[in-house]
Amino acid sequence: MNKLGWKASLARLLREHNGAKFNGTISSYATRDKRSNVLFASFKQLRELGYKLEKVKSFREKHLTALVREWERRGLSPATIQSNTSIFRVFSDWIGKRGMIRGSEKYVVDPAAVQRSTIAKEDKSWAGKGIDIQAKIAEVKQKDPRAAMALELQHAFGLRAREALQLRPHIADKGVYLHLHAGTKGGRERIVPIDTSYKREVLERAKEFAANKSCSISDPTKKLSQVKNHYFYVLRPGRS
Repeated sequence: MNKLGWKASLARLLREHNGAKFNGTISSYATRDKRSNVLFASFKQLRELGYKLEKVKSFREKHLTALVREWERRGLSPATIQSNTSIFRVFSDWIGKRGMIRGSEKYVVDPAAVQRSTIAKEDKSWAGKGIDIQAKIAEVKQKDPRAAMALELQHAFGLRAREALQLRPHIADKGVYLHLHAGTKGGRERIVPIDTSYKREVLERAKEFAANKSCSISDPTKKLSQVKNHYFYVLRPGRS
């Protein structure tokens, strides 16, 4: 059996299906990243709940029930629970079990846990604001190449600023996925698949900024607090 177990199993499935046409449309990078993050986090959570699936194709409806009940217990918002359930509906198609996943209300204890508000939320992302992300990265690169590299890592992998600044690319690169620990929220491990040529290309360029194979992409002569302050100073609007 592959020593990477469920992680390799899921990464392989994502490479084959994530980003392919679904219902006649091609998924955006943001949608692909969200699916990847939710699926990796959920299968890790299943193991914590006692379901040690080595092959993700063994996923069954009882596993989703366990996940949704856990999300409900943790107080996740109705929108998040419904979104996660929808991702598993797509996932069930990938593993040849179309129709297995029903509405999220079928899996909760309290139906109110999945009753969403109809109030529209503003899209605060750069793409939602009509900003050319690659042009912005190029602009930042003229000011500071390291800051631009961190910004591009955030864009490519959906990282938090601190995750990007503390990323040790040589160590985090596990071939089919990026293994994050430093800078993550609450210090929890996080796995992000390397499932596009763009992600691989960005990661290889990031390695050029590391002083050695155990270093992060940040300036090794500066403390983390200095690195963070400088990064946000470079990104400050109106700075010339």
